[in-house]
Amino acid sequence: MPKKLDYTAAWSEAMLLLGSHREAVIAIAGFFLFAVGWASAFLVPDPGLKGMETLAEMVELLRAHFAANWMVIVPSALVGAYGGFSIYVLLSRPDMVTIGDALTEALKRFLPYFVASILTGWMTFIGLLAVILPGFYLLARFVVLPATVATRPELGIFESIRESWAITSRVGWATFFLLFIVAVVTWLITVVANLLVGLVCVLLAGPEGVPLIETGVAALLSTGQGLIFIALIVAIYRQLQPQAALDASAIE
Repeated sequence: MPKKLDYTAAWSEAMLLLGSHREAVIAIAGFFLFAVGWASAFLVPDPGLKGMETLAEMVELLRAHFAANWMVIVPSALVGAYGGFSIYVLLSRPDMVTIGDALTEALKRFLPYFVASILTGWMTFIGLLAVILPGFYLLARFVVLPATVATRPELGIFESIRESWAITSRVGWATFFLLFIVAVVTWLITVVANLLVGLVCVLLAGPEGVPLIETGVAALLSTGQGLIFIALIVAIYRQLQPQAALDASAIE
């Protein structure tokens, strides 16, 4: 039986997962994603990429920007990654009944998850540099890695990567297009909402706007977008993993 990814079922399950864990998700995301993201956005100035004409200029500007702000960027990124992984654990594991359970389990598995993410991230980045399409394909093939690590803590780093690759076999492009559609829609909503909030702030406070409110709204929208993707990836994993298990048993 050919493996397939049902977009409607994946989206419905993602929304069901968020709804059934609403209070815990809000609590974890409220601090680790929203509050930390808001503080980071407010403390770290925009790099100002407008006006850059070449890739070399952009890279140099970003390098200088990171060098000047790494003491905020790095801790914020690590805290956000841990918070996001905690939500993966919460949504993936039915035995995680409290926020403390999810945070504790995520802390135990965070280092293997982080290392595996770095390895797959570099592979994807190399694919994007070589030819863009292979990079997108690799991104889709490894996208269930967080759910794999969260659901199967007995697996090591490389076993988790291999398992993630096996789960998305034959549905790599289908997975990519689902994520792409959701990314475009949520990005458009985020852009429009940020523009409207910025316009209101300018009208109320003048050209300087109200940075505290604008960065807060941006952090809130980014958090919501992140939660949608976390839940969707868990839903994709839950839909494809049984099919991958059947494939493996058929081979044996």
